[in-house]
Amino acid sequence: MYEYKGFKMDYSYFVNYKIDDPVTAAVGENGHPTIDYYAEGYFESVRLMINEILRRLKLMKSSKSHQIDIKNIKITEDILVYPICFNIRHSIELYLKAIIEKIISIYEIKNLRKPSSLNISHHNIILLWELISTHNFSIWSMDSYINRKQIFDEKFDAYLSILNEYIQQWGAIDPTGQTFRYPLDTESKRHLQDISNIQILFLFSNAEKNHKKLDDFYHFIQNLHDDYKKNRGNQFLTYFQLTKLAESLPVFHQWGEALTQELLDELQIKFKLVSRRQIYKCIDYIKQDYYLSSLISKDIAFKFLSNDKVKDIIDFFKQFQIKEGSILGDNKSERNLSLNTIDWEAWQQERERIQDFFSDYTYNELVDLVTIIYIGRDENTPQEYDLIYRYMEGIFETPDSIINKIQEKQCNIVCYLNNSLDIFGKSFLRTN
Repeated sequence: MYEYKGFKMDYSYFVNYKIDDPVTAAVGENGHPTIDYYAEGYFESVRLMINEILRRLKLMKSSKSHQIDIKNIKITEDILVYPICFNIRHSIELYLKAIIEKIISIYEIKNLRKPSSLNISHHNIILLWELISTHNFSIWSMDSYINRKQIFDEKFDAYLSILNEYIQQWGAIDPTGQTFRYPLDTESKRHLQDISNIQILFLFSNAEKNHKKLDDFYHFIQNLHDDYKKNRGNQFLTYFQLTKLAESLPVFHQWGEALTQELLDELQIKFKLVSRRQIYKCIDYIKQDYYLSSLISKDIAFKFLSNDKVKDIIDFFKQFQIKEGSILGDNKSERNLSLNTIDWEAWQQERERIQDFFSDYTYNELVDLVTIIYIGRDENTPQEYDLIYRYMEGIFETPDSIINKIQEKQCNIVCYLNNSLDIFGKSFLRTN
């Protein structure tokens, strides 16, 4: 309970549990909203104001406008311009702060010290944008004050390029969030002396396009953060750059002759790695990553399942794929099965065939199989393989329990395994 100088806050002007309000928002600990929620909320309020302006414009231009009291439908653009512009600008500020927070989290994952310059306890969006822009890969050099480990990749740079002018213009007209908040600045000078009109619908059209790009940038950083959390990427290169590096390397069995010092020099410059040690660390990462190693024609075995057994499993389960006239009817999903559509005698025969097929498989091989199946179904990453394998070990105690689960999904096993093979860089195991 908030209390100040004897006043106790009871929130009686904010909530009344005696009435049923159809528009009740979840706030605080009820929902745990993050900073991007706030950013999206401010921009959504702009959409609502613009929609109301358009509604009133439509009324004023309607054939029955002479029957309407124009005073009640005036646009009031001269007063709405301030909350509209303030909320657009504040949404930008919050998104920039959210992006910086994610960058700081990536630093923590990479065990990097947070630079003191990464301060977001102010409202200057030009300074916030400059902080983000220091991580630009294309302009980084060994003379830069920022560590090579602290910069990202070409995808990051693309967002900087796309959004730069938009952010700069808003930063110029309202650097600290005061221009559209008050008529006068701290020195009692009137804001907006250099501009006499703002075309609100034109402004909103530009803002909405760039808001989408800013939201995309935030989710790109979020995905980058999640990649690092899953060990997708190393201290020097993002997973995207490691993919590009792998594509630039010769096939693995030719490294003795083709991986020359000249090629290493060229790649070191291209990816802005400052030493041989750094490029060798990146190459070691590629050799140990399921997908990236496939790009250099180096196959990494599954934990217990051999490649031949994976091919055998796919070939065996092709007979159970859903097709016209199957015992499962015409349903396209295991979730849509009806008890009335199943031929139980045929189902029991299939169960026996599946059990016979797996009779020589070890418990570890079956755990490996169900792990790979779920990775394909849920589109996980190879970096989550160990974690999911241990999880499956905890769920399934016996081979029979695994076989029962596999039979539940028998119609989709081929699809899930093929997805998983693509994820692990083993598409060559797919069978026709």
